[in-house]
Amino acid sequence: MVGRDIYRDRSYINLYTTYEYRKWEISISNSQTLSRYRDRGRERDKNLYISIGREVDLEKHIVKISLGKGVGNNHHSRNSGCSDGRDRKNILSSIDYNYLINSSLDLNLYYEYSRYSSLSVGSGYIFNESLYSILSYNIERKSINILNSYNILKDTFISFGYTHMVRESSYRDIYSISIGNRF
Repeated sequence: MVGRDIYRDRSYINLYTTYEYRKWEISISNSQTLSRYRDRGRERDKNLYISIGREVDLEKHIVKISLGKGVGNNHHSRNSGCSDGRDRKNILSSIDYNYLINSSLDLNLYYEYSRYSSLSVGSGYIFNESLYSILSYNIERKSINILNSYNILKDTFISFGYTHMVRESSYRDIYSISIGNRF
C-alpha cells in the first residue's frame, strides 16, 4: 500500500506491506517525512517499522495483538523519537479488538503504545462489497477520525482519511489518501 498524509507544515509518504499466513501477520512500513522547513536542516525523516501480529477469532470477537520495533534514520539529532510520536528505540505494541454486531456493523477498540499511549474507540460499517467506513475517536490525542476504503478492482482498493484535532495543536486537520493491492 502506498499512501500520503498531509499536515499543515509537513507531509508523510508511506509505503506499507503486510504478509498474512494462518492468522499471523508480518508488516513492514516505511514513512518519509517531508517538511517545509528545508533551510533548518529538518527536511527529511526516514523511518522503518517492522511488526508481527496474531489474530484470534472468537465467534463475534476478533482480537489482534502486534509487537514491533522501529528503526531508521531520523535527522533530528536531539530527538530520539520519530516525528509522529513513535520512538524507534522502543518496542511498538498494539491491541486491536473488534466486536461484530452483525454482518455489516462492528465496534472497534484500538490501543497502541510506543513512546506514548493511544486509545481509539470507533465503529465501522460495510455499505456494500466495495465500501467500508469507520468513524473513531482517539481519546489521548482528542481527535475524530473518518476512514473510507473503497475496492476499485477485485484486488485493488483506495482509502481516504480525515482527522480533526479537537484540542489546539500544531495542526488541526490531517488528510490522507492511499492505494493498495492484495496479492
